Amino acid sequence: MTLFTVGPVEMSPAVRETGSIALPYFRTAGFSRLMLALEEELLGLFGAPGGSRALLMSGSGTAAMEAAVAGLFDPASDRLLIVNGGSFGQRFVEIAARHRIPHRVLTVPFEADLTAGLFADFTDYSPTGLLINQGETSIGKLYDLGIAADFCRSTGALLVVDAVSSFLNDRLDMEAQGVDCALTASQKALALPPGLAPLVLGPRALAKLEATPQPLYYLDLSAALRNQKRGQTPWTPALAIIYQLETRLADIRAGGGLAAELGRRAELAAWFRTELGRRLPGLRVPAYLKSNGLTPVLTEPYDARALFESLEEKGLIITPSGGERTHTLTRIGHMGHLSQAQYEPLLDAIVSWTEKEKR
Repeated sequence: MTLFTVGPVEMSPAVRETGSIALPYFRTAGFSRLMLALEEELLGLFGAPGGSRALLMSGSGTAAMEAAVAGLFDPASDRLLIVNGGSFGQRFVEIAARHRIPHRVLTVPFEADLTAGLFADFTDYSPTGLLINQGETSIGKLYDLGIAADFCRSTGALLVVDAVSSFLNDRLDMEAQGVDCALTASQKALALPPGLAPLVLGPRALAKLEATPQPLYYLDLSAALRNQKRGQTPWTPALAIIYQLETRLADIRAGGGLAAELGRRAELAAWFRTELGRRLPGLRVPAYLKSNGLTPVLTEPYDARALFESLEEKGLIITPSGGERTHTLTRIGHMGHLSQAQYEPLLDAIVSWTEKEKR
C-alpha cells in the first residue's frame, strides 16, 4: 500500500525506526534539553520573529486550531474575521461559534483566489483577529498571506494561520508575512504519525495570550507556555512522535535545509501536474493558486468516489472528498517520503481506469 494522501503520509524508514524505540521517562533534564532544541529549530523553520515561542501540543491540527482561537480571543472583548473557502475554513467558524466568540465570515468562492477586493466589505468591521488557512486542504487552494497581512496591518488584528497542510510545502515566513500565530500537524509534510501539533506564537500573540483568560484545561496555552520555558509539557506528551520529530528535523537538515525541502515539494507537485495533464487531458486541475502539498483534480465526467475505490483495491490510496464534491473532486498528495517513480503506477492506474470507464 502506498499513501498519496494528505495525511497520514508515507514516513521515511528512519522515522519509522525511531517510532519503535522503547520510550524513556520524560521528566528529566535530558528531555527538557531536547524540547528546547526542538523549539529553537521549529522557530527557524516557521520564520518566527525574535521573541517568539513554539509549543508542541499533543493532539491533531484541530486541537491546535481550537487552542489558538480559545486561548487568544475572549468572547467578551474580541471579534473575529474568518476566511472560509472550504471544510477547514468552516472548522475555524465552528470553533469560534462553539466558544461564542463574535465573528463574521469572508467566503471565498470555490474556483476563485483570495483577493484584496474580498476584504472590501469588512473595512469598517475592525476585528481583533483574522483566522485563515494558508492552505485550504479540502480543495488544495493556497491563500496569499500578504493580502491577509495587509488587512491585519490596517485594522490591528492578530493574524492566526492554520498551516497544517502548507508548512514545509509552501513558503511560510511568519516575520516577513506578518503572521502572529501559526500552527501545523505532525501527519502532513512533517511526515510523522498523527498526534502532535506544533504551534508558534509571535510577540503580539504572546502579549495577547497574557491578557486573555484561558477557558480550556488540557489545551491551556498559558500552561503549555509556562512548562515549555523549562522544556516540559503540563501533561504527558506524545512522546514517541517527539522523538520522531527529532529524527525528521535531522533529515531536513541533512537534505539541505528548509529551502531544499520546499524545492523538492514544488518540483514534485509541478512534475505530477504536468504528467497528469499530458496523460489524462480529460481530467481538470482547478486554475486557482494551489499548495505544493497536493493536487486537486476535478474528475467529471468520471465519478471521483469510484476512482478512489478502484485505486484503493490496488493499494494506491488517494484522498477522497466529502459533501457536495464527493463525486467530482479528488485530491492527490505530494507530502511524505515519496518520489516521482512511485507516482508512475498511480498515473498508469488512473489512465487504465478512465479508459475502462469510457467503454
